[in-house]
Amino acid sequence: MHRTRLAGISAATLVAIAVAGGPAAASVGFSGTEHFTFVSTATGNSNRSSAILTGAFVDGGTAILPGKGKATLALRKGKIFAQPSNQSKAKMTVDKTACYATFSQSGKVKLTGGTGAYAGITGHGSFKSVGSLVGPFKNGKCDVNASPVAAQFATSGTLTLG
Repeated sequence: MHRTRLAGISAATLVAIAVAGGPAAASVGFSGTEHFTFVSTATGNSNRSSAILTGAFVDGGTAILPGKGKATLALRKGKIFAQPSNQSKAKMTVDKTACYATFSQSGKVKLTGGTGAYAGITGHGSFKSVGSLVGPFKNGKCDVNASPVAAQFATSGTLTLG
């Protein structure tokens, strides 16, 4: 049997490391620039997008974007909570002949905490969202408010961590 000596590490520290998910998760300490991209092709009322973050750390998972209120990034190493603010009014253009719409919106975001490896994370930044959809025709008229036939939405931005 092989034994590893852990001299100088208190029992409380070992418990904290085990609960948090390992040595790397014991302290956040993230600083620097983080880039994020969320992409969705959902055609229903889903508020979930694929999420990829790169920069000070790399992780991926699901962004849950409720439209109003706190966003949640459910990533491999934990969750990050973010609060959007100063959102511009969404700009939407509709071509009713083709039943095609595009939109864009921008704003600021503040990280409000996290879980797991991201417990205690802080930061702020900006984002831009763009999207397009092809709507259905109902009774011969374009209905871009109904569930789209096809949709693509992307949000990207940059955060300053720490």
